[in-house]
Amino acid sequence: MINIQFPNQVTVKNPQDPHLHWRGYLENHFEDWDEQKQADTNAMMNLVLPMNKNFSRILAMPNTIPQHIQTKEDLDMYKQMVEKAMPLDKYFTETMFVVSLTDQITAKSINELKGHIKGVKYYPWGVTTNSGGSSADIDINKPQTREVLEAMQDNNIVLNLHPETTLQKDHNGAIEKGFVHDAEREFSDIVVEIAEQFPKLKIVIEHISTFDMVEIIESWKYPNVYGSVTPQHLMLTAHDKEGGPTFDAQVHCKPTLKTPKDLEAIQRLVLSGNPNIYFWSDSAPHPTEAKESSCCSAWAFSSPVAIETITDWFFRPETIRYWLEKELLSETWYLNELQDKLQAFIWDNANNVYWTPKFDKQIVLERKPFEVPKHYGDTPRVVPFNHWEELQYSVLSAKANIHWKSIDLLQL
Repeated sequence: MINIQFPNQVTVKNPQDPHLHWRGYLENHFEDWDEQKQADTNAMMNLVLPMNKNFSRILAMPNTIPQHIQTKEDLDMYKQMVEKAMPLDKYFTETMFVVSLTDQITAKSINELKGHIKGVKYYPWGVTTNSGGSSADIDINKPQTREVLEAMQDNNIVLNLHPETTLQKDHNGAIEKGFVHDAEREFSDIVVEIAEQFPKLKIVIEHISTFDMVEIIESWKYPNVYGSVTPQHLMLTAHDKEGGPTFDAQVHCKPTLKTPKDLEAIQRLVLSGNPNIYFWSDSAPHPTEAKESSCCSAWAFSSPVAIETITDWFFRPETIRYWLEKELLSETWYLNELQDKLQAFIWDNANNVYWTPKFDKQIVLERKPFEVPKHYGDTPRVVPFNHWEELQYSVLSAKANIHWKSIDLLQL
């Protein structure tokens, strides 16, 4: 058996997280205004936004409250909230934005938003947090939808897909479509249809959780289709969430965690070096009273520990041994291969979709135990992903190189 070795240091350049949630509260929707919700949301944003300082670029999702980001007015208000909580001239983290694909979005609004957004996000109605204001299954035969997708294709605006079908029952109440473990598999036909009819439209299958979606990317039939993987979908199965004597609310997410077969396919894709797959956290902070409750809000809060978590997984002994056996790594060069694959996964490949960031950051991790905090904040209090674990890599230094000077991010 090969004697597994590990790098003492790992350097990651320009890590980016092109999928984050902060649940901002848009004050311009006065008819739904709730003073307490606004205060709670602002407190959460002020707590969690600075935790993204190690990323060179982030992409903010649009499922704000009480309504999604759909207009330039919504977008400007959200940008002001982000800038207040995470000033650009202090943290040097570029924030990109998307709007929600709703019935209010038209080809005209896409043309007006050009230059202000990187993508348009499709949420199936009711499948995840704050998705009640979105659409049913996307229908590209609907004239308005076709016009929107054509405008996006012409303006090089990305289509971000939450890949699940909406729930549909027969007259007896039996589920015909959208069962929680099948909804993503059923959505694969929709992805293929859009990719075939809009071949120049960049399409991102978000937070892949099934081998069905992996096969679409691995087939190379649709070079305009990309995929993203979260830490939990890279590391866990449904058994980790619900197979024990208790339910682990902190890793509950949508799409839900799946089978070992699905997990192996995702890991294989990530380590294959495929340039159309990349990391994003889909990190979503929920206060403990919302996560550890009967409703159990979906998604994990992983952004503060995402870089350490992904690095730790890439260089775990069991990861290395398994993929050496599968011949996805060479016995001679596996450390160099893993560092290259990590860099591609956490930055390079996303650049194929969202282009070069404004700022140059370099994160150096050392092989030193890092105990993930049990929680962040008190009011609100939010529990991070991996809160039960000690990781083997911790951040040694984090610097932003701006205007011929170097800024120490760890001192912020």
